[in-house]
Amino acid sequence: MNNYDLFKDSLNFTNNKVLVSFLGTERFFSSIYNVDIFDFITNQDIMVESQYHTFKKFPEVLFIPGIWPNYGSGIILPSLFGVKINWYKNSSPIAPEPILKNLKEDIYYLDNIDILKNGFGPWYFKTLEKFVSDRRFEDNVYFAWSSGPGELAGVLMGLENLLINMKTDYDNLITVLDKLTDIIINFLEKQFSLNKFAKGFLLTDDISGLISNELYREVLMPFHLRIRKKFKEKFLIFHNDTKSDHILDSLIEAGIDVFNFGPTTNIDLLIEKMLKPKKVAIMGNLDPVGVLMSSDKNFIRGKTRELLNKAGLHPGFILSAGGGLNVGDPESVKVIIEEVAKFNKKNKKIKSQQYGS
Repeated sequence: MNNYDLFKDSLNFTNNKVLVSFLGTERFFSSIYNVDIFDFITNQDIMVESQYHTFKKFPEVLFIPGIWPNYGSGIILPSLFGVKINWYKNSSPIAPEPILKNLKEDIYYLDNIDILKNGFGPWYFKTLEKFVSDRRFEDNVYFAWSSGPGELAGVLMGLENLLINMKTDYDNLITVLDKLTDIIINFLEKQFSLNKFAKGFLLTDDISGLISNELYREVLMPFHLRIRKKFKEKFLIFHNDTKSDHILDSLIEAGIDVFNFGPTTNIDLLIEKMLKPKKVAIMGNLDPVGVLMSSDKNFIRGKTRELLNKAGLHPGFILSAGGGLNVGDPESVKVIIEEVAKFNKKNKKIKSQQYGS
């Protein structure tokens, strides 16, 4: 059984062992390949080879989204709208200045967007074609990716402005989110058309946990549901590493298949609401900074064991970081892989009935 088959079993709550799965990032791939992030982003061959090197180095890990034309996850979609981008030698590029300062006056920035001509759109899809045509990646081609509408709006508007406008300029904000959702759907459709192997997609939207459940249901959930319904034949991995205890029931209603959650979300609640009823698989939640970047391997080992002992016997649990991987020591990843292998050997059969499932 390969990693992807075990992932599918986890989605169906039929897995008899725990899968290790991480969100690969430009920070992690470039670190493992020992190149600067700027070189990773600006050299297509380095981007491809560094990802191949990482996948080969950690064959026990399912990386999501796997092959990824990652020119900086925070700037790929914003670049379509002509935002200013700041570049650094060995840090991820950022879009430092919002362009939607007054929603009514600035909304024209969202019109006439061509994902095949604007910003990093052409670069993204050209590199995706290169990945898909390279047979070395045949085990890493199962996922597409996009920022969610809240996350994208947060970059284009500025986080504070986004949150304020949920109360002060609701109608124009909904128009903005509606337009952004159209572009996100278009962006995902193009990925699926180029990568016929993709069976699901990763949607990242950290804004969801920053607002009340009432605001989530009123402002963001309708657009998450629209994306879900548009790609109803694909499975949806939803990433939100902000504290999400208050929106778990709503996320279940939004139809997600896997929830990649952060270290501040209560895993006991996730077990009760998502795993035990076999509604949503969960993926988490070792702290990507507080744990995975520690130089103390015994600390990492202990936190991994603690997480496995809490959730590992429940079908549908996938061990991961509670966010995208940062620069780190590859030996830390190996420690996690070793602990999961030991756990799986010790517990050859998951006995979920012990927990009343």
